[in-house]
Amino acid sequence: MVTWSLWIDVEGFDSVYRSNEAKALSHLAKLADAIHAIGDKAFSGEKERLFAYGLGDGFLVQPDWDRPEGERSIAVAVALMCHMISKGCAVKAAISAGEIADITGCFSAAANSGAMGTGLLKIFPVMGTALTSAYKLSTTVHGAVLALDAAIFSAVPKGVRVTSSAPLLVDWVHSRWPAVTRLSETAELKLPEPRQAEQFLRAYVEANDLTPRWIESSLKSNAVALGAA
Repeated sequence: MVTWSLWIDVEGFDSVYRSNEAKALSHLAKLADAIHAIGDKAFSGEKERLFAYGLGDGFLVQPDWDRPEGERSIAVAVALMCHMISKGCAVKAAISAGEIADITGCFSAAANSGAMGTGLLKIFPVMGTALTSAYKLSTTVHGAVLALDAAIFSAVPKGVRVTSSAPLLVDWVHSRWPAVTRLSETAELKLPEPRQAEQFLRAYVEANDLTPRWIESSLKSNAVALGAA
């Protein structure tokens, strides 16, 4: 079943982890909690449910339906990104499409058991184009950005602001429309007003040792001026 897939990860996790392990893991835990809140409260029915898989410093999120409904995929990403920046954590997200499958059946019973002498073998249970396409798209951009697969999104919902067409980038700081508001309220996530979200992003930039490329990409894609009040 081909449907949308969202890859979202904590920006700068490796560097933060090296200097402050507790802070890095706290950011990752907050992202996991936010994803869980959306899946648990906003998509709790059997006909509209989400599956999420943690891998390193990121998560793959995919719905259990084959309707494209790009609006809801963007709403999930914007809700997560706004909530996380309000918590002092920047994340990057990319939305593509594909299929995913449980691959545990490809391995022997011994490998799936997890036992390996006194050690442990853990197999990531899923693989497919849903993961590879969304993750690959995320590697083509830098900063706290939301990238969309242009092959899937010929148009974006009303209320979604786009600041670049190559690649297709969404201004998640200022994009507000009923779907994202309802989603955030249902999942009990923080959805700061655009002006406040700007302040959160500026504060993150000023408080962290970031590359000029990261700063330019994050601010430009979200139409944010660093020195603005």
